[in-house]
Amino acid sequence: MDQEDTDALLRSGNNELHALVFKVAGQQFGVNVAKLDELIMPPKTRTWPGQHPSILGAFNLRSENIALVDLGSYICPGTDFTEKGSTAIVTSFNKSKIGFLVDSVDQILRVDWGMVGPPAGSTGPNGVITGIMKYEDKLIPILDFESIHDDIAGVNRLDKLTIDVDGSARRAPISVVLAEDSQYMTAVVLNLLEKAGFEKVESFATGEDAYNSLCDRTGDDRPGIVICDIEMPRMDGLTMTRKLKEFPAYRGVPIILFSSIITKEQMHKGEKAGANAQLNKGDVDQLLPLMDRLLFDNGEEGEDDAEASVDNARAA
Repeated sequence: MDQEDTDALLRSGNNELHALVFKVAGQQFGVNVAKLDELIMPPKTRTWPGQHPSILGAFNLRSENIALVDLGSYICPGTDFTEKGSTAIVTSFNKSKIGFLVDSVDQILRVDWGMVGPPAGSTGPNGVITGIMKYEDKLIPILDFESIHDDIAGVNRLDKLTIDVDGSARRAPISVVLAEDSQYMTAVVLNLLEKAGFEKVESFATGEDAYNSLCDRTGDDRPGIVICDIEMPRMDGLTMTRKLKEFPAYRGVPIILFSSIITKEQMHKGEKAGANAQLNKGDVDQLLPLMDRLLFDNGEEGEDDAEASVDNARAA
């Protein structure tokens, strides 16, 4: 990467995506640079019994053991690649680090989220495409690294949840809007909300669709609470939150930013946008308690949770 690309990692803009573009199996893909820790030469790895077939092994980086995934074999299982990748992308999200071996790294693109659309009818290989980025004459799929990580690690987020059903009666009449582009995480959250007793739940796959549906609602048509991802096609969660909070009708509606990239810097951006709380997707077990506090305790403890998330981000 040249200096301009490196500087792009440090900039932030209004409804902007900074995407690292790389090649795997001869095709270009993208990932938000907010999930990028560093790019390294393919490291030596050591294997362990029972590891996922797409994992090449683990390597040590500054005293951390990190799994290295052969992204080509995951996306195109059963394909025999004659050449191994030249670059390892070390990522950090949901309080975890994982490496992905790719063929090559091309560039960092700075585009408006409006240039990223939802997948048309298919979520791609293994269902891990969350959006399609348009750049010049190219269509570049954005990969859902979170669902890849959980699939490879054998993680079922719902299996880890203890759901308090005692509050079902008071939750039932409250309407919830979820804005989330990942089909995987949408299924997790919708399942959680259903089991917790919420009976009025709407979900949208893009921030723009959610905003367009919500901006004209008043009175009882407004939701009781909004949960939104940060990275979303058409409109990101920060922009969606800011625009909604500009309406007097939404100043009293709790909005939770629910993302895999909740960091100290991201927390600051969320606070400026007007979010009532922010939660890392890795802490999905805290989503229901946080919702209950924002809905039923006047949000006071929800603010404490947001501060706690800052402390967690500092410690990460």
